Amino acid sequence: MKKFLKNVFASFCGSCLSLFFLLGVPLVCLFAVFGAFVALVEEKMDGNAETQKIHRASFLVIDLARGFSDSPTTSAVNQPGLIYSGEGRFGLFDTMCAIESAAQDENISGIFLSGGEFSEFGASTIQELRGALLRFRIVSQKPVYAYLPSPGFGEYWLATAADKVWLNPYSELPMMGFASTNLYFKNALEKLGVGVQIAKVGTFKSAVEPLVSDRMSNADRAQTEQLLNVFKNISEREIVDARAAAGTLAFSSAEDEEEGGLAKKMTEFAEKVAYVPAQEAVSAGLADNVFYRDEVIETLSQKGASDYKLNSFAQISLGDYMKKCGIGQPPSFSDSVPSVLDFSNKIAVVYVEGEIVHGNASVGQVGGVWLSSLLRDLRNNYSVQGVVLRVNSPGGSVFASEEIRREVELLAKKCPLAVSMGNIAASGGYWISTPAKKIFAMPTTITGSIGVFGVFFNFGEAGQKLGITTDAVATSPLAEIDTIRRPKTPQEMEIFQKLTEKIYTDFLKKVSAGRNIPMGDVEKIAEGRVWSGADALDLKLVDEFGGLADAIDFVRREAKLSQNVEIIQVPGPVNRYREILNTFSDSSSNPFAFVKASAGTPGASADIVAAREFHRAWMRFRAFNDPVGVYARLPWSLEITEKR
Repeated sequence: MKKFLKNVFASFCGSCLSLFFLLGVPLVCLFAVFGAFVALVEEKMDGNAETQKIHRASFLVIDLARGFSDSPTTSAVNQPGLIYSGEGRFGLFDTMCAIESAAQDENISGIFLSGGEFSEFGASTIQELRGALLRFRIVSQKPVYAYLPSPGFGEYWLATAADKVWLNPYSELPMMGFASTNLYFKNALEKLGVGVQIAKVGTFKSAVEPLVSDRMSNADRAQTEQLLNVFKNISEREIVDARAAAGTLAFSSAEDEEEGGLAKKMTEFAEKVAYVPAQEAVSAGLADNVFYRDEVIETLSQKGASDYKLNSFAQISLGDYMKKCGIGQPPSFSDSVPSVLDFSNKIAVVYVEGEIVHGNASVGQVGGVWLSSLLRDLRNNYSVQGVVLRVNSPGGSVFASEEIRREVELLAKKCPLAVSMGNIAASGGYWISTPAKKIFAMPTTITGSIGVFGVFFNFGEAGQKLGITTDAVATSPLAEIDTIRRPKTPQEMEIFQKLTEKIYTDFLKKVSAGRNIPMGDVEKIAEGRVWSGADALDLKLVDEFGGLADAIDFVRREAKLSQNVEIIQVPGPVNRYREILNTFSDSSSNPFAFVKASAGTPGASADIVAAREFHRAWMRFRAFNDPVGVYARLPWSLEITEKR
């Protein structure tokens, strides 16, 4: 028997060695060759960065189809995987820095916005970008032009910051207004036999409704209508003001109050036609002209310069311009992510983008352990003299939110700290913002939602449907309180309800102390109600209208730092193998070059749209990982997306 086992063991070892030589050695060689290739690529990339030049009278081309995100352009959040052939989104701060640089660049004759549909609607992002484009026009006295071959409303809203807005003759301008839709899973969960029990505080805390209802509650409908009306009024006012300033309206301010006014025409379009044909949009004053692509090329070649190699106007893409200016670039292949620890003074911009979950989280989420550790590192870094917390989060786990808030509080005691709210900074996103010295928001920011809920799933009925039964032995009536094999008893639910109410009271106290608002006043504006930034300013939930640049400037002044103080973005840029694949091809975005025209962004098919919605729903279910099952999260229905 021993001899048999010895032979078996010897055979096993021999097989392992054979597999190593057959598979391991080739893999080692492959990685060695790949490493050498990376070194050559890195050398070529560095050389290209040094020798790249911008043609005289070039337009900076911003491809709107790529979309925008709070995180840096080359962060992990914005970089697609190797199997995805597209490019990631532009970082908002990186984009604004590039626009500011272009204003001073003598080789840039203007900015050209190349049309493409936004995949997600972010009203505050649009407002910040509009502000950057308007400042560019004022400071540089250079023009901004926009061409929208197949626009979404958000894209059009942004494009009205341009001197001229051009449409394709066969395009239609969406003017149907705003809508917020939601998926409800009550009936589906019942069919599956999945039980859901809720502990909730706050009349307007409607985030749990999709699990326990098949329709929108009256309270949720009321707050959603109020929010959408704010978006409608602000976007309409900004569009009308911009079109009047462009000098293209056929209506005077007096006439605008009459039947033919542009604002009333927009309302009429929304109620009767939804999509406005291009020529009719021009006649109404919503756009300046209709052009085919060749006419756009000819017009911009006359206003700037021609590039005969491209058979187009002289241009440089936003991505290439960022590389040229060294904005938001990833670390080299041979280096680790650059450390923020050195001797020079810095302001750190910390991005809190995504749902807040317990632990370290996945891409697109904010892990409480991960972010609190990062904030602790910044607190112990003497070179960081100021911090801006950029919050773009609907909230999530209470446990994780409190972990983050604690570190924000300690960091705010060490140096000036401001919060810049993005598109959404509500519930848990507001929870972590309370220690800030000052909170900036845009009028269209979604914030508030001061309330909490607990959600508890059980699979007792599902097991019965599958023929699975369970039983248990316990030392006390409450020993099995965390079980998912059965619904919770009334006694158990009473315990969770009291816990939820306690956490809600803690939330109110943190808001009252952080914002210096009497407890009674906080209670009146809480109840889980969602507010727009415009309402939040009146309610003292935020301090001032402004974007990321305004928050950075405030922290700089508070810390008594120079105008050119270094700004670091945390988490910073990372490298992706995609950069290797793109190195030997022209990665520039030349949407109007005859030879190198981009294919554009096709509309999403019905199956992709459905898959995207169900994926979002699944990610929301996965985010229910709070250790005690209590959450401070925005109502799902207020994640407003624009569909075409």
